[in-house]
Amino acid sequence: MAVPDFNILTPNAMLGYGYRLEHFWYGMNKYKPAAIIVDSGSTDGGPYKLGLNKMTCGRESYIRDLTPMLQAVYFRKVKLLIGSVGGDGSTKHVKEMLDIVLEIALEHGFDFKIATIDAGISRNLIKSRIKESQVSPCGPVEPLTIEAVDLAVDVVAQMGAEPYLEALKSDPDIVLGGRSYDPAPYAAFCLSKGVSTGVAWHMGKIMECGGICAIPKGRSMIATMREDSFDLTPLSPLERCTPLSVASHTLYEKTRPDRLPGPGGILTLDDAQYVQLTEKTVRVSGAVFEESSTYQIKLEGVQHLGYRTIFIGGIRDPILINQIDNFLAEIREYTQGLFPSLDKSEDCRLIYHIYGKDGVMGPLEPTPTPGHEIGILGEVVAPTQDLSYTIANNARASILHWPYKGQLATTGNFASPLSPHEQAAGPVFKFSLYHLVNLVPGEQVSLFPVSFHNIGTKTPLSEPIFLSNEVFSTIEKTTLTALVHKVVPQQCARMQDISKIVRSKNSGPFEMTFDIMFDDTETYERVKSAELLTNATIKKLYRVKDSDIIANMYFKPALAWKCTIKRPYAQGSVGELDTLGTQQHAPLLNIVVPAAKSHSASGIAGQAVPNETNSNHAAQAKSLSAIPDRSQFRPFDSVSHIWSGLDLPKSALESLNLTGSGLGLPSSFKIAHIAQSSIALSALTAALVHSVRNSFEVPRVTVPLQHAVTEFKSERLYVLDGKPAPSPWGPIGGLHKTSDGYVRVHDSFPNHQQGALALLGCEQNATREDLAVAATKWASIDLEREAFSSKLVISALRSYAQWDVLPAARAIPNFPISVRQIHPGPPGLPKRLRSGNDRALRGLRVLELSRVIAAPLAGKTLAAHGADVLWVTAPHLPDLPTMDRDFARGKRTTQLDLRSESDRSTLRELAKETDVFIQGYRPGSVAARGFGPSEVAALGQGVVYANMSAYGTEGPWSGNRGFDSLVQTCSGMNVSEAEHYGEGEPARPTPCQALDHAAGYFLAAGINAALYKKAAIGGSWEVNVSLAGTMKYLRSLGQFPGKEGFAVKDITVSEQIPEYLETQMSGFGELKAVRHSAQVERAMPGWDIMPKPLGSDKAEWI
Repeated sequence: MAVPDFNILTPNAMLGYGYRLEHFWYGMNKYKPAAIIVDSGSTDGGPYKLGLNKMTCGRESYIRDLTPMLQAVYFRKVKLLIGSVGGDGSTKHVKEMLDIVLEIALEHGFDFKIATIDAGISRNLIKSRIKESQVSPCGPVEPLTIEAVDLAVDVVAQMGAEPYLEALKSDPDIVLGGRSYDPAPYAAFCLSKGVSTGVAWHMGKIMECGGICAIPKGRSMIATMREDSFDLTPLSPLERCTPLSVASHTLYEKTRPDRLPGPGGILTLDDAQYVQLTEKTVRVSGAVFEESSTYQIKLEGVQHLGYRTIFIGGIRDPILINQIDNFLAEIREYTQGLFPSLDKSEDCRLIYHIYGKDGVMGPLEPTPTPGHEIGILGEVVAPTQDLSYTIANNARASILHWPYKGQLATTGNFASPLSPHEQAAGPVFKFSLYHLVNLVPGEQVSLFPVSFHNIGTKTPLSEPIFLSNEVFSTIEKTTLTALVHKVVPQQCARMQDISKIVRSKNSGPFEMTFDIMFDDTETYERVKSAELLTNATIKKLYRVKDSDIIANMYFKPALAWKCTIKRPYAQGSVGELDTLGTQQHAPLLNIVVPAAKSHSASGIAGQAVPNETNSNHAAQAKSLSAIPDRSQFRPFDSVSHIWSGLDLPKSALESLNLTGSGLGLPSSFKIAHIAQSSIALSALTAALVHSVRNSFEVPRVTVPLQHAVTEFKSERLYVLDGKPAPSPWGPIGGLHKTSDGYVRVHDSFPNHQQGALALLGCEQNATREDLAVAATKWASIDLEREAFSSKLVISALRSYAQWDVLPAARAIPNFPISVRQIHPGPPGLPKRLRSGNDRALRGLRVLELSRVIAAPLAGKTLAAHGADVLWVTAPHLPDLPTMDRDFARGKRTTQLDLRSESDRSTLRELAKETDVFIQGYRPGSVAARGFGPSEVAALGQGVVYANMSAYGTEGPWSGNRGFDSLVQTCSGMNVSEAEHYGEGEPARPTPCQALDHAAGYFLAAGINAALYKKAAIGGSWEVNVSLAGTMKYLRSLGQFPGKEGFAVKDITVSEQIPEYLETQMSGFGELKAVRHSAQVERAMPGWDIMPKPLGSDKAEWI
C-alpha cells in the first residue's frame, strides 16, 4: 500500500536560536504539516553543557521558540518532536524542558499528552561492557577505561529512532527526547508512517539543520515525504533549494559525505539523486540505510579538570615581539619554579594563546610569524579557583616586568585592557567519553525509558489568527533571490578566487573537517585534475602527519572536496583555540590553482588587456609597433594592467598601497609613475609568492612614490667610504654629430671605448675631440650598422617617426614582460621555500650572470626579498665600480670563466640546484656556452630562466648589444625629451636610467610570476624583458605637455634625500645608499649582504 504524502516542518536548526514567525505560520497554513520536528542538541559548544548542566540557550529563548510550536500542536493537532532537549539531552535537561513546556501550556490553557525519553545510562552497564571488550573509540580518541567512567561528571547515550518509535505508539502530542542522534526524531516519525529507511534517515540528516541547505542560507524548511523520496522547500519567500545546495549539505560537520554512520547502521549516499522540481523545491531519492550486524550507540561524558583563570594583554614593542617565544618560555620556567605542580598534569597548566602569531590555529598554523603587535591570552587551569588565580597573577606580573635582551622600555612589557587583570573563568571540563558501546538486541529501546505526562484540562479554546491573508499573499508573491554564480578566472588563480565555499568545522569533539565547493562541473574537474588537494598538501598546510588525516576525497554530487583530520586538542577543553572549528580553513584559500585547460600556459603572459587603445589581440597581430594609449593610467592602473596580463589573481591587488604624488624627477616622461608601478609589481609578486608558501592572504605592500623614483637613481646617490659615487661615463662617449645627424657612443667599458676608436679610425689614445671629428665623416645609420656588426654599442639619434617605421621597432611587443612555460614538471614551489619565512623569497636560489644595471637590479631586488643570489662574473671581464658597488647589495659574488670547461662544469653543478637563472649578456652569448633556457631547464627539477636584452627576442635587432642610453637615443626618447624641454637641443637624456631600472623590476616581477605559476602548474619557465619593450611601455603612458614635467628639482646628491638612506659596512668601507622603497607587511625587504670585491665567495650554494 502506497504511503500518502505528508509534510514535516522544521522551524530552525536549533531550538532557541529563533525563527521568523510569519514563515512558520505560512508553512503551517500552506503545507499543513503532520509534525513539527526540531533539534535542540549539539556538542559544538564543548563539554561545559554536560559538565555544568547548562542548556545551550537561555530559558526565555526556549519559551519564545516553543510558544508558537505549542500553539500549532494545540490548535492544528500536529505532533511536536524535539531531540536532545536543552543541548546535551541529559536527564536533568529533559526535566527542565518538560517544565518549560508545562509553564507555557498552563499559561495558555493548553492540554497535552507528553512523552519524555531519558538518555541517561548506567555506569555499571558501561563498565561491564568495557570488561567484555564491547566498547570502542568513536573517532581518534583513547580506549575507554573504567576510571574515566567513574570520574565523569555525567554520561549520556545517543539514542536512535527506536525510542521515538516506541513513544509514538502511544500517540503523544509532544515527544521530548534526551540525547539523540540528530536525525533520529525525523527518521522515527517517517518510519512510523512507512517511509523507507534510507529516505527517512537522509531527510533527517538534512532537516535537522533547518534551512541551511537553502540559498540564501535560511532557517525554516518543509519536507514533503513519500515512501521512496522527499521534497525540500524553504519557507522564506526569498530562498530556494538547488540540487547542488542540497547535495552539499551532507558535507556539513561530517567526517565524509557519502557514508554517514549512526545508531544501528550507515546511511549510504552512492545512489542518491537530486532533482529540481520547481524554482524552490528539490526532490531527493536513492539513499540506502545499511543495518549493522551489531547495534551500537555513542556515549558522551565529561570530566571535571579544575578551574580556569584568564588574563589578556598586548605587546607592541618589536624588540620583544622578535623574541617572544624565548621570553614566554623563560616566564614559564620561572613560574614552574614557584608552583612545582604546574605543567605536570592536565589539571594544572599554563597556556599562552598568542594572537597575531598562532592564536587561532595553534599547532596547525603554517606561518607562526608574529605581526607588528600581538595579543596574549594567558590561560591557567588548576585544581582550585584560588590556585588558578594565584598562578595567573604571578605569570601575568612576570610578563609585565620580565627583562629581555635589548630591552629599552623598562616600565613594563604588557598592555592590559582589563582591571582586575585576572578574570576567573570557572570550572573547566573535557570530553572523557566519546565511545561506541555494543548493545544486545532490544537494548536500543530498553535503555531509553519513555515516560508519559498528561497536563492541562480539555477546555475548548478559540484559535486566534496567527497570519493575516495580506501577509500570506505577500509571501506568496515575493520574488526569489536571484542565483549568483561566481565568475571564475580561467587563468592561474587562488582557491578563494574560484571556489564558492571554503570552510572548516568540527566533526565531533575530536575531528576537524574542511569543505571546498564549486559552482560548476568545469571548475570542480579543473581542481580535481590538478591533483592539488592531496595528503601532501594537507600535511604541508596544517603540519600534520599521514596518520592524522582521516578522510580526503572528492564528492561529485556536491561538486566538492572534503578532508577531515584529527583535532590537535579536544574540543572546548583546556587550551582550546577555536571551539567550533570555523577559522581553520584559511590556509586553503591561497592554494594556487592552474589555469583552465582552454587557457593554456603558452598564452599566459605577454598579452595586453582591455581598456587601452590597440589592446585586442588582432590589432597586435597586425601592428605590434602601434603604441597603445595608456596616458590616462595612474600607477595603480599600470600595476593592474600588467598584473592582469600576467594572469595573476586579481584579488591580490587589494593588498597594494601606492602612496604619494608628484613629478618625482624633471622629465617629460612619467618616470615617477613607472618607478612606483614597476617597484610595486616586483614587491607585490614577491608578496604573492610569500602568500602561497605560507597559505595566507597576500600581505600589505606599500610603495611611496618619491622614495621609488629616488631609488631609480640609486647607483648615482650612494656614498662609499665618504666619497660620492663616481661617474659611470668614459672619456669619449656621449652624443656626437655625424654628417647627417647624431649618434651616441657608449664607452663605460674599456672594450667598448677601444672598439669605437678603432671603428672610426682613431688612435687608442685619441681624445673625445678626435672622435668627434672622425664621426662627422659618417652617416648616422651607417655608423650604427657597422657598430652592430662589430659587436659595439653606437646608436643613431632618431625621432619617434623615424624609429616607428623600423622592422626592429615593429617587432617589439606592446606588453613589457613575457612569461612562458618551456618544460613541463610537477607543480609546487622550490623545496626550500617553506613556510614560516621572515622575507618573501627567503630560501630561493638565484644564479645571476649579468653586468651593468637592468639584470643586476633584478637580482638585487630578489635579494631584497630574501633570495640567496650568487652573482657570477668573469675574471677577464672589466670591473664597473660605479654600478657594482650599488647592485652588489644582497649578493654573494664569485667568478667563473666560461671559456674553461672546468668552470663550465662548475656552473652546471650550480645550475642543477638553482631555482632561478638570470642572464643579462648579449642574446645568444651565454647559450653558446651551453647555458641556454632548454639546457639549464634540463639540468634541474624546474627552473625559471630570465633573460634581459636590449631589443627583445624577435626582429632584426634581437641579437644586438644595447644599453639604456642607447635605446633612449635610437627610439626617439632623447629627441622628444629635448623637444619638450624647448631649449633647442638635438637630444636630451632622462635624469636617470629609467629603462634600466624599470626593466630590472619588470624582470624581477616576471620571475616571481613564474614562481607563482610553477607552484600551480609546475615545470620550467622562461621570462623575457627588454629595454626597448620597457621604453615602449613608458612611452605608452604619455608625456607631460610642454615643459610641465620639468617643474621639479633633480636629485643629484645624497644630502637631498637623507630620509631614504641606510648606512652599513661593506667590503669597501662604510656604504650609505638608498634603501629599498617597497614595504611588505611582516616580510620587510632589505639586504643582508653588502658589496665586496668581485669573486669574494666560493662557487657553491650555502
